[in-house]
Amino acid sequence: MHACRGWWMPTGWTPREKQMQFEMAADIARRFGAVVQARTMADGVQGSYQDGVISIDPAAVDPVRQVLIHELTHHMESSGLYSRFSDAALQFVAEDMGADVD
Repeated sequence: MHACRGWWMPTGWTPREKQMQFEMAADIARRFGAVVQARTMADGVQGSYQDGVISIDPAAVDPVRQVLIHELTHHMESSGLYSRFSDAALQFVAEDMGADVD
């Protein structure tokens, strides 16, 4: 299991905005074949990944951008999707940014 610590910063989000963030995280994860669950973590840990399940602490500061993206990377690595993502990213950099990626 990967347990990831993050930095904490107040956001001032309402409970409804936080719920919408979790719903968005679940929708994004589902597209990649993973599941999101809310789970209280150890002090300072905002998320974890194990066997296709991404756990996000309900108190996470930025559940989608900071925690989901990080944990989704672990899922992509273990599911074989990471090489496809990496290839697409390199192609984007080469074509759209004119960079030499070789």
